[in-house]
Parts: sequence; structure tokens; C-alpha cells
Amino acid sequence: MTIFFLVNKNSSLQLKLAESSGIPPKIDSIEFLDTNNQNVFDGIWATVPPDGKLKIRFNIKGSYSAIDMFITPTGSQMYLEQKRIDTIYSINLASHHEAEYIWKVPKGTMGHFEVIVYNGMVGTKSGLYGVKSE
Repeated sequence: MTIFFLVNKNSSLQLKLAESSGIPPKIDSIEFLDTNNQNVFDGIWATVPPDGKLKIRFNIKGSYSAIDMFITPTGSQMYLEQKRIDTIYSINLASHHEAEYIWKVPKGTMGHFEVIVYNGMVGTKSGLYGVKSE
């Protein structure tokens, strides 16, 4: 890890930013909920509620700057069809974070959901979670 030493009036904040920029965040958990905070994940698949809204709650340990969310359709060679759903940005430097995102899932979606959580230029990739919308 590279640590930069910066000297000016705001050196304590800038030093903290420089120190944290090389440490990847840890994904403690990802939860799939309906809009009433009821679990919709059975251990393999998150079934999208009838209203089409899937609440995704992230518990992140360590500083992070962004969370990129992706969906890849199921099937052979479908990795070529991966799409970025959205990005959540953060400027909070606390050591533990909870973030939520409500995804309006298109009908007929059946794929593998994954995220990359970044701290500057380093990141941590999650495992795959099945998501299906009927």
C-alpha cells in the first residue's frame, strides 16, 4: 500500500483519504427485500415481488467510494450480455456502511446479480446471486 503525506491546512483529512485509498472494502452482506423489508431471497434466488421493486441492502466494512451493480442473464455464453444496473456513490469515510438501492426489475429478468465495491481504484467483487422476475 502506498501512503501519501500531504501538507496543508486540511492535511489530516487528506492524509486519511490517501491512507484509505489502497484498502479494498469488505462486503459483509447483501440482502434482497421487498419494499416492506421482507426477505425475498431463498438462498439461491431472489424472487422479485409483484410490484417489480427489489430493495437491495449492502453492508460494507471499510471505506468505499462506489458500488457498481450488474446483472448477467443465465445461460451459456451469456456473460457477453452483462449489463450494469446502476452505481451508488459514497463520500462517507466511516468504517462501516449500509447502503440501499431499489431496483425496478424488468419483467422476465432471470440472471446473476453481482457487485463491485470500490475504494478509489481498488475494489472487491461479490459472489453471484440469482434474481428472477416473473
